[in-house]
Amino acid sequence: LLGELYCEDRFLAMKICLCLVFAAVILLCHGQVDDSTEISLVKVTELAVKCLRGESKKCVIPSIEDPLQNVVLPDLKDKTALQIKSGNVSVITEAFCSQLDSIVKLQLGALKVEKLFLSPRLEEVDVGGNHISTVLFKEGAEYSTEILDMKNNRLTSLAGLEVLVNLVELRLDSNLLETVDMSLFQSMTKLKRLNLGNNKIATVLTPTSTQLLELEYLKLAGNSINRLDAHNWDFESLTELDLSSNNLVHVESLKERLPSLQQISLAKNGWHCAWLDDVLKYFNTAYVTVKDSDKECEGLSPSNICCVAEFEANSYEESFTKLDALEKTQKKLQPDLEQKIREFETGQSRKISEVKVMLESLLTTQANYALLAPGGDEQLNKGQFSAIKEKVAIIKATLEEEQKRFQQQKDDNAKIQRKLGFTIVELRNALDRETKKVAELQAQFNLLKDHVRSKLEKLSRLSN
Repeated sequence: LLGELYCEDRFLAMKICLCLVFAAVILLCHGQVDDSTEISLVKVTELAVKCLRGESKKCVIPSIEDPLQNVVLPDLKDKTALQIKSGNVSVITEAFCSQLDSIVKLQLGALKVEKLFLSPRLEEVDVGGNHISTVLFKEGAEYSTEILDMKNNRLTSLAGLEVLVNLVELRLDSNLLETVDMSLFQSMTKLKRLNLGNNKIATVLTPTSTQLLELEYLKLAGNSINRLDAHNWDFESLTELDLSSNNLVHVESLKERLPSLQQISLAKNGWHCAWLDDVLKYFNTAYVTVKDSDKECEGLSPSNICCVAEFEANSYEESFTKLDALEKTQKKLQPDLEQKIREFETGQSRKISEVKVMLESLLTTQANYALLAPGGDEQLNKGQFSAIKEKVAIIKATLEEEQKRFQQQKDDNAKIQRKLGFTIVELRNALDRETKKVAELQAQFNLLKDHVRSKLEKLSRLSN
């Protein structure tokens, strides 16, 4: 039959022959498919997780593709570190971690991990750049973890991390955290570096006194924090604090609670000028370096850090009302201060004159008694001098009290003057900003006007 077909149509005959060959191969292999397929899959899985260099103490696996999380690792008994560079493993399970044997350092690259079980035996863990939103811990276990890097993930909560009592460094930057309770880190008595930067943190709570006596570095930059109270911070070793790129206007108890502070970052906030002015003076005397600076200031810039006046004006009318009130306060305070100075000088001159008269009277009396009764003036002098001594003590106490009141009046006057200066500059800057906006609107209006004119001219030409 094939011979006849071959004579009539060679191409058709060749096609039929090939089909018969393929059919025969399939029939021959049919009975062995199940077993061979299973063996083949096991071999491929084992090859996928083979260490690149078997003799090294560090096992490096280029990639794992296992959406079912049925990962079979090679023998790791002689290894201390495991790195998986890439792949697709959405869940790191307790079963996976049970295969780590003597591994103490684990680095998981871009594996798209969403849920992570953290093994208590691991000392260093780097799982940055994944999709982790959930971290699971072994209940009742003592964790050895000293370094945990979870940057660039999707964490919204830090619940459970308090079991990591041996942590020295913790990186949680670039996650989705919105609220942080600093007391959660209280159990981490060895913690030296804590990075919470570039999250969505709006609230930092410290409801009770929190001791982190070893903490040296704290980063809160790149969040949306608008209020920060350091009153309950006991961070006596903190040398560097990064508060840049937030919405802060001041930090309560900053000077009092961070005695070892050496470097601070403050740029890109909305600091109130009076607070900033005060804290920068403190930094200057305490040898604290401000590491960053604002390039362009929307508000005020008494240093390299921008600030704004303590009020948020809703309109120019409100701004000028504030300015007028400050000017009136200043005008009233200045005469009061001058009057206080005059009263102070007059009162002290009078008291000094009284002491002078008493001394002259004593000297005259002493001389008269010496002439009338030699040797009888000693008792008299003691009584007279005691009276003068008491009078001088009263005058001294009065002078000190008056000096305190005078200094307080002087300080109040200086604060009002600074606020007045800040407000004037803020108004000037606000006026500059509005002027720029008006200029931009005028430019846009001119462009629109030219466009309309051009259209009208074109229509006119078409109609003619």
